[in-house]
This record gives sequence, structure tokens and C-alpha cells, in this order.
Amino acid sequence: MTNKLITFESTKNIEEEKDRIISAPELQEAERRKCRDDFEYFCRRWLWIVNKQRRIQLLRFNRAQQLYHSGRTRFDIILKARKLGMTTYKCAEFFHDTIFRPNTTSTIIAHNLDTTIEIFEKIKYFWENLPKFLQPKLKRNNQRALEFLKTPDGEPLNSKYTVGTAGNYRFGRGKDIDNLHMSEYAFYAKPEKIKLGAMQALRDGGRVCIESTANGFNDFQREWRDASDGLGRFTPHFFPWTIDRSLCEEISMGEQF
Repeated sequence: MTNKLITFESTKNIEEEKDRIISAPELQEAERRKCRDDFEYFCRRWLWIVNKQRRIQLLRFNRAQQLYHSGRTRFDIILKARKLGMTTYKCAEFFHDTIFRPNTTSTIIAHNLDTTIEIFEKIKYFWENLPKFLQPKLKRNNQRALEFLKTPDGEPLNSKYTVGTAGNYRFGRGKDIDNLHMSEYAFYAKPEKIKLGAMQALRDGGRVCIESTANGFNDFQREWRDASDGLGRFTPHFFPWTIDRSLCEEISMGEQF
């Protein structure tokens, strides 16, 4: 009972503090700076998602997300089970960079059209549910792209977040990309062609994440094997289904199947 009471009181105090910030312009600049400098803080305070139970909640990192957050690099390859929230994490990470760093272009490539639409709606939901003092001004919101014109206080932003489909083999070519996420890469029809075009568009200092569940022998399997052997530029991250405790059930001693 005590732990529940403490949790309730802490949540209540946080929400009261957030209400004060929203209604007090003199507090908002300091909060913007804190959100800009601390991605995890920004997520757990202001970034809303729809969870697996179809409920709305703030993005508080689960175990897999927290482990990845503490070990991420500029070039990552992720082999993972489904429904661990890794795509949500990358969407949020690149959204944070796009809205707080001017002249940033972030790109996610999904393996099919339905997932492309789902990912774009997730990113748009981030933006729609930010308070006005954190919400950048939009230049464009269509064709699965969000273009941000200005920061909430009117400074030029000129950043863009685009979601495309792997079926478009030329997606990413001819663009400058700062953040690139290739989602469910093992299911791309022509992964090498897409990877080549997108990687060539990467600007200096850019970040890349190749992420997928397993799907036989293909370019993802080769990239994963090389990374696991310490070859190439990618750092391997493995997240099995057992990392999600909601999928595990305790069995008492002597219990039979």
C-alpha cells in the first residue's frame, strides 16, 4: 500500500508541476532546454503514445528500450523479438533530434505500406500531443512527411521527418539524411539496393539503425553476423522475447506442464 501511495503522490506532483509550466511562460524556456538536453526526460514528461493495451500513456522506457538507450551508438544493428517497442524508441529518438536541432532530416524506411502509415501516424501523434511551448510550427503535414518551419518561440528550424516504404527502391536517394532507421530490414524485397542509396545520402555525423526480427538468410543476417564478429561499423544489440516480463509466467516448484 505504501509503494502505491508514493507512486500516486509522485505522479500527482509531476502532473501539477507540468500544469504550472504550461500556464507560466516564465518557466517554459527552462523546461524546453531541459527537454532538449535530456531525451529520456522529454519522453517520460511530454511524449504520448498508445500502448499495447490501446491506452494512452507517456513514453516511459521499458526494459528493452532502457537497455538499448544505455548502449546505443551512431551505427546500430538490432535483432529483436516483436513488440518490444524498439520502433517506437527510434521514432521518438529521431523525433526529439528533429524538433530540437535545426536543419535536421530524419528518415524511417518501413518494410510495407501498412507499417509505413502506422509509423507515420505514431510520429504525428507525438507532435499533435505536445504542449504549445514545445510544439514546433509545421510547414507541411502530408505525404507521410512532417516539415517543421520554426521553433515554438519563432526561431528558424527547417527540419524534416519522413517515413517511406522499402518497395520504393529509390527512396532516400538524392536527399541529405541525418538520422536513418531501416525497420524490419530482413523483410525488404531488395535490401542492398535500398541500403546503398540511403547510406550514400547520410551526412557527416549522421546516425543509422538497422533493426529487424529474423527472417532467414539475407543481407540483414550477413550484417548481423559481421557486427557480431566485430567487423564493419555496426554495433550489435540483441533483444529476445524473454526480456519482456509480461510474456513470461512464473512456474512454482513441482508444477507440471
